[in-house]
Amino acid sequence: MVEALVAEAEKLVAEGIEARLAAADTGAAAEAEADRQALFASQGDDVNASEARVELIRKTIRTNGTAAPRPDRGHAAERLGAFTASAGGRA
Repeated sequence: MVEALVAEAEKLVAEGIEARLAAADTGAAAEAEADRQALFASQGDDVNASEARVELIRKTIRTNGTAAPRPDRGHAAERLGAFTASAGGRA
């Protein structure tokens, strides 16, 4: 990919911006859209399962009245307290 970028930069310098714009791949947008549609078909519209995560947060809030901390991190206030204690009370 770096080689392709360098080659394009060299053409840009040699030919000028107008010539490079005229030589642009007119089918690139259609190819990009086809790739996007193929990914959408194979992975769906929610590849990060964000809807499931939001529902889990809502369920936790309804059950506990508050969002639970991430198991690996704890609440921000707890982390800050640990930080200030390790800094000798200076934060």
